[in-house]
Amino acid sequence: MWNFVAGTVCGVMLSIAYVWYDVSPPSWLELPGLFQRSLKAAVADEALVDPEVSEATRRRALEVYFANQAARAAALEAELGFPLTRAMQTRRVKRAAQRLLTRWSGLDELLKQPALREAMSQKHGEKHGAPDDDTLKRRMLMAALAEQPVLTAWLKERSRVPTETNVLEVLRDVGRLEAASSCPSVGR
Repeated sequence: MWNFVAGTVCGVMLSIAYVWYDVSPPSWLELPGLFQRSLKAAVADEALVDPEVSEATRRRALEVYFANQAARAAALEAELGFPLTRAMQTRRVKRAAQRLLTRWSGLDELLKQPALREAMSQKHGEKHGAPDDDTLKRRMLMAALAEQPVLTAWLKERSRVPTETNVLEVLRDVGRLEAASSCPSVGR
């Protein structure tokens, strides 16, 4: 029992020292782990290039490869022009656009309530008179879009600047994106 407690306490202390103070154990203590990671990486490499391997096995081999050869995987990602990173960004942007489009459909119910419509009209409306429902909804959508820094930066990078008149169409286009469409193919 004491061995377990002592081992746990040592593990916690080493973890804290590693994270907070960048202290790592001596290299000779890392040899068994290095050897194990190298063996796993070799098997994963073989499974990744074998055309007879099932998709599930290939996916698991890729997980093992990333877990055990993170530096090599990051270098490969950079060498290929960051396709995984771009795919992850596209998925995140697509989800943000879809959430905003969902908000659009709920704005009709919000504007049916006179008190809420008046408050939103004062916040997003003109100084002289209340805007029509469609204009008010578009202004509210633009305000919600401004609260999405990742999505707005992504749109700006692609020269897709949403305006009050085209915000809905821009978000619909982004919501229809496929993650693979934003990534260059290997060898390009």
